[in-house]
Amino acid sequence: SLLTNIDGYAFAQSGLTSIDIPKSVHIIGSHTFSKCLSLKKLNFSHNSELRRVGSNAFVGSNISQCMFTPDEKGITTISNIIDIPPFSFFGCQNLKSILINNDNDGNELKRISSYAFEYSNLKSISFPQGLHLESIGTYAFFNLSKLTNIQIPLAVTSIEANAFRDCSSLTSVLFYCTSMANISSSAFVGTNVSRIDVPVTVNYTGSVERFEVQFCS
Repeated sequence: SLLTNIDGYAFAQSGLTSIDIPKSVHIIGSHTFSKCLSLKKLNFSHNSELRRVGSNAFVGSNISQCMFTPDEKGITTISNIIDIPPFSFFGCQNLKSILINNDNDGNELKRISSYAFEYSNLKSISFPQGLHLESIGTYAFFNLSKLTNIQIPLAVTSIEANAFRDCSSLTSVLFYCTSMANISSSAFVGTNVSRIDVPVTVNYTGSVERFEVQFCS
């Protein structure tokens, strides 16, 4: 296939139930599959060349399996996309598990943008230690009531306001020790985190009364 781009709104509010995305597609535009209430599954080629997904691409859809060969357990693997833009998976209630892999060609995830997974049903998200993820945006994981723990990759420099707000089952946050990090005061408000382990150089502006802050070197 020679298809490289799927334009914004191309399938918005359509009756699609599943779709196969050719390997050659590099860009999915904004709102491309928004409000596709019957859309359950997106099938991507194993060696997908997808690099960018537009904002609100899947907002309001009913996707349970999408992005880079989900396995039989429903785990969605993201291997070479650079940015998860705002509202990408907002309201995707059947999206339960995300695995993010490094890409051998250097096309790896750098940013999880604001509201990216808000009101989805994620139970787990896994980052490899060597991932060069740099920032997690505001409300990126807001109100994920089933998320229990998170490990923050080495290269993250910023966790923005309310990033994990109201993740009521979240009890454990582990930072791989790094030289730079800025954590917003409200990043973990509304969680059940009792302790966070952070690098000694982190600029943490939250109230230490909310939970124990353990510094590591």
